[in-house]
Amino acid sequence: MSFFKLNGTVRVMLAASAVLAASSHSARAETVFLKCGELTVYAVDLSNGTVDNLPAAINVTTISWVRNSSGSGITAQVYHYINRTTGVLTRWITYHWRGHTESSARRDLSCAVGGPPPRKF
Repeated sequence: MSFFKLNGTVRVMLAASAVLAASSHSARAETVFLKCGELTVYAVDLSNGTVDNLPAAINVTTISWVRNSSGSGITAQVYHYINRTTGVLTRWITYHWRGHTESSARRDLSCAVGGPPPRKF
């Protein structure tokens, strides 16, 4: 039976099903959840190049991104660098206030692939 010989309602339903199947497959992003340290879970969207919806540089060996924050006259950048070979996240913060800049010590945390964080509701 040819597609064109089907009645109008069946044709529309089949066409709509095909479009939905194709669009849901292509819209699905490849997301990996990384648990680093005891509590922190990062959502790494490999398809869109983001971590927790922030722009990230993602390649075969590294994932890096910066989270900016500000308040009370202080701005800060939290730098994140994951070595994908070792599974280690290195994180440090650079603070800026009144023309002064200071960086924290670098902290290393082990990361493992996990599931999405739990939801309360």
